[in-house]
Amino acid sequence: MNMNQTEFAHLCQSLKLKELTTFGTYLEYIIKGPYIVKLFQYENFYVETYLHIQKDRIDGILAFNGTNKLTPYLKKIKLILPVSPKIGLH
Repeated sequence: MNMNQTEFAHLCQSLKLKELTTFGTYLEYIIKGPYIVKLFQYENFYVETYLHIQKDRIDGILAFNGTNKLTPYLKKIKLILPVSPKIGLH
């Protein structure tokens, strides 16, 4: 389904989860207090799901724009850049 952030925010929790697992792209997770917070990209915004570790339940789903909240996730991503031969050095 194609929707914007406002339309997504108005869905019930079960429909949000269905949309994320069907059409969203899982990116990374972090541990935040008692939660595993999973980051998804959906359409042109990001979505976090808050899974309470001990209670094994989703306590929240938060949609947002911008990149400010991405910092904890980016710290976990390790990029392996290809090594290219040095050109022009003798």
